[in-house]
Amino acid sequence: MKMIEPVQVGQLKIGSGSPKVCVPITGKTKQMILDQTKKIKGAEPDLVEWRGDLFEGIFDYDAVDQMVQEIQEILGEIPLLFTYRSKEEGGSKSISVDNYIALNKHIAKNEYVKLIDVEVFKNMDVMKALIRELHQMGKVVIGSHHRFDRTPGRQEMLKVLTAIEDAGADILKLAVMPVEYSDVNNLFLTTNEVTCGLVEHPVVTMSMGELGVQSRISGELYGSSMTFAYVGEGSAPGQMEIGDLRKAMEEVHQIVEKF
Repeated sequence: MKMIEPVQVGQLKIGSGSPKVCVPITGKTKQMILDQTKKIKGAEPDLVEWRGDLFEGIFDYDAVDQMVQEIQEILGEIPLLFTYRSKEEGGSKSISVDNYIALNKHIAKNEYVKLIDVEVFKNMDVMKALIRELHQMGKVVIGSHHRFDRTPGRQEMLKVLTAIEDAGADILKLAVMPVEYSDVNNLFLTTNEVTCGLVEHPVVTMSMGELGVQSRISGELYGSSMTFAYVGEGSAPGQMEIGDLRKAMEEVHQIVEKF
């Protein structure tokens, strides 16, 4: 039986204790990003995600390097996750596999970025090679897959998460869209099953939209090690404001502590 091995990112340990709270930066322009980052810093999240696909200058590498540096100067010790979410998985822009690889390899040269999100199913063999290169460059990799059309069956979700681990990712992320409440329950059951002996890396799962809101709150009960909240503006359906999320998570934590 496999045991979950927490992932250390600076002072942050993902996969141990309560789920960590990540807040996305969603601004389009440099000034919007900087203003949003300052507000996010004040909310003291555990880590911050920069949604690069939303930045209008994302393919200007000089602008990207400057942007990353200024974001991290504001965040200080809060770890920064870089994500280019493709349109096919819910992002704002499509991107070719070659450009996706080039962008992420360039970002990985930047010491301020500690984690990088990789869409593993974009091209499994190619993404495996990318993950190996990102590891060689010292980055923690979140292997991700997003389904905005539906929630797959439990066996399919198990296969997705184990395939992400087999691809070499350090953290395994799956986000799905529920059509009915049984979909949310199936995600809970799948996450619990996969984290109780099938994988050895931290798992991050969420059910999106209004139906799935509780999945963002109760990860501590079923095995999800991270959740996403917003400060000002969210990046996915069903995200909660960070203050409200933390209050709800604390109530869940108190229940866990009692038992």
